[in-house]
Amino acid sequence: MIYELKSFDVWTVARTVFIIALIIHLLLGLTGSVLIMFGLSAMNSVWDDSDTIYEESSPEDSKMPLLIIFIFVVSIGLSFGYMILSAIVTLIYNKMSGIVGGIEVDLNELSQIKKTKLLPKAPKAPEEEESLS
Repeated sequence: MIYELKSFDVWTVARTVFIIALIIHLLLGLTGSVLIMFGLSAMNSVWDDSDTIYEESSPEDSKMPLLIIFIFVVSIGLSFGYMILSAIVTLIYNKMSGIVGGIEVDLNELSQIKKTKLLPKAPKAPEEEESLS
């Protein structure tokens, strides 16, 4: 069977891209910020020649809440950008597939693949026990 993908639903593609991009940006942003913060604190301890970096810093001096808010805002903004871009690309694909045709998918090839069959093994004959006499 040959199927032709003539159009995609724009809203479905856009929201799927938004959710996937948001998850990826949040994971990368939070992981990267944690690594950068550890790297900066390690470099500060090397430059200051002290091991008391954790005692010197207080929660009031920390920039972590501001950094987390910044990561969320940037992640949401980039995800909206990717959502708009994917909606535009989907609209272009829908218009072009109406003119020249869509992507053809042949599903017959899956049925032509040989499947291996599992055959049960014949039971092994029990070995005769040698009697010690």
